[in-house]
Amino acid sequence: MAVEQNKRQELTNLILECIKEVFPVVINKIEEKKYISSHSSFPKLSFRENGFPNINNSWTNNGPKNYASLFHKYGREAPDIDWNNFITLENLYKYIGNDHELLNYFGFGLRVSVPEIDLNRKSVELLVENILDYYIHVYGYDFNENNLLKVIELRTNFAFLEKLKITIYVPILFLNFEVDRYDLGEGISIQKLSDLLHLSRVEAKSNNVLVHDCILEGATHALVIENYYIDNKDKDSFGCLYRKDAYPNFLIINFFSALRLTTDYKTGYAQIFSNPENWTTNFKEKLLNIRGCSIREFPNEFELDRYWLNKSFTSLNQGDLEKIKKLYEKLSNNNHKSIPIALKRLNSCMLRHDEEDTVLDATIALEVLLSDDGKTEMTHKLALRIAALSKLDDACKETPKEIFNKVKKIYSYRSGIVHGTKDLTKSRIIRIPNSVELKTVDVAIDILKMVLRVLLCNEQYFDAKKIDEELLLGVGG
Repeated sequence: MAVEQNKRQELTNLILECIKEVFPVVINKIEEKKYISSHSSFPKLSFRENGFPNINNSWTNNGPKNYASLFHKYGREAPDIDWNNFITLENLYKYIGNDHELLNYFGFGLRVSVPEIDLNRKSVELLVENILDYYIHVYGYDFNENNLLKVIELRTNFAFLEKLKITIYVPILFLNFEVDRYDLGEGISIQKLSDLLHLSRVEAKSNNVLVHDCILEGATHALVIENYYIDNKDKDSFGCLYRKDAYPNFLIINFFSALRLTTDYKTGYAQIFSNPENWTTNFKEKLLNIRGCSIREFPNEFELDRYWLNKSFTSLNQGDLEKIKKLYEKLSNNNHKSIPIALKRLNSCMLRHDEEDTVLDATIALEVLLSDDGKTEMTHKLALRIAALSKLDDACKETPKEIFNKVKKIYSYRSGIVHGTKDLTKSRIIRIPNSVELKTVDVAIDILKMVLRVLLCNEQYFDAKKIDEELLLGVGG
């Protein structure tokens, strides 16, 4: 559980007194032009010609000065500033060390021992050093107690807040947007990522999910989900933020599904990360204390032929965003049991690189949405129902008869796949007189998207029998 509030003031006072004592010594060392090492592995941001970010995160000491290094010894050399000379550090350590709750949050945390080193004391030293380094980077060399108290509060909040507030970001890959912000609903929006967010998110990735850095970086905007909280049970409560299942994946799926139902643009996501609101567990210069994970939810072609170096990418305008918002709202308010399954299959269609698997995904989704308890003539009934629904989709320019014939050809291809037909060359293409040849897999995806759009806007037809009665037979309604 979070630390009792009645301990906050004393902890703050002891940190403040410690920094008051050591601050002038630190500034004196800086002004003496003592060598101060830099933050290692510090990211640098630039932008490619196509407008997408390029984040370099090398392991060289190329970052801003790390003022905490004044307290550390290198090799056999003694540190420039020795904590043993400061009684206020000893007072702070005694207060934390004698309190189980405080030690749980500000101590070392692991049950290991190192000869001649008190790891809990070392953790307290690092806490003060961390606050000092951040203060100097933000406020400079002049001491201001009010500013310092703000920094102390920010750095210690994670121990005292019962709920840790976060904002969630899902960078949207390889799409441009004509606006910096677009609200989709309460607490959920599309926002342009700031330079600071780009720099801070570079390490928010998983060791067990391989994603090329140039793909992970390939976003200017993100889906932003606000007002989420973590229950503060102990020092490691935020560890869940490194896992995909900690995040509201249903909201993320609904958004990308709405985007895909509305446009044919290729996109996806390779990262989910969270930014703590008014709390942190560590400062690194001015970077945000971000946590997250990498994810493979993007088309296979993003990894081919340096896709991220394409000269230009599609841009979404206000009209596109309004259509996405409309369908997002429909998805958010729809509780029909078939929708999650159909969306899972739709998104698989957009991400797979195997054509036959994609066709199977599309047809499974169509059957989930439009089948009934009947076992006979299922393909014929589905084709009729899809043809009938096509009359309700403004984006569909084909006649119901043409849609019917296309569905029949899709299912002919599907039959060949599931029965192991060796030569499926003819089934892969749909030939329409006086028109271009179409890939069956593309037609299957387009028809699935059309069916989902119509059903979301006409929810009564989730009952497939009403399609038969009202659209095919003209009865009722």
